[in-house]
Amino acid sequence: MRVIDNFLPKEDFETLQKIVMGDKIGWCFNYKTNYNSKELKDFYFCHTLFNCNPLSDYYEVFANKLISKMDLFALRRVKLNCYPWSEKLVEHKLHTDYSVKHKALILYFNTCNGFTMFENNIKIESVENRALLFDGSKKHRSTNCTNDKARFNININYI
Repeated sequence: MRVIDNFLPKEDFETLQKIVMGDKIGWCFNYKTNYNSKELKDFYFCHTLFNCNPLSDYYEVFANKLISKMDLFALRRVKLNCYPWSEKLVEHKLHTDYSVKHKALILYFNTCNGFTMFENNIKIESVENRALLFDGSKKHRSTNCTNDKARFNININYI
């Protein structure tokens, strides 16, 4: 696991942040944050940029400003996540992105009290332009936030 603050150059980050946190992108409602969840309060919104092939008009800008700067052989999935605010911080169920060993990157678009936590209780705070690189087959969990309108990030799975 590796955490890198100020992952992208400021101008590139702000370009992507304006897309993610702007009012033009279409968000899809998901009834659960992962396959293990059955809780009523466990939901989020996502926008899939890539799943075996490009699926979004925004894919190219993310490919140019972010993905092209990564050391990767092949992409599996790229998706934007939006976890809405609530009065209570909700820790979602532990999950893996895929069961086979692979690389994952989470880039946080805003600073808030949400976080990513691993099975061993290592917690990575959501800090603007912070990247978390890890094995996506390791169990981890997401959260919402209570001190901002929503928690925004991008999840990239690759080899």
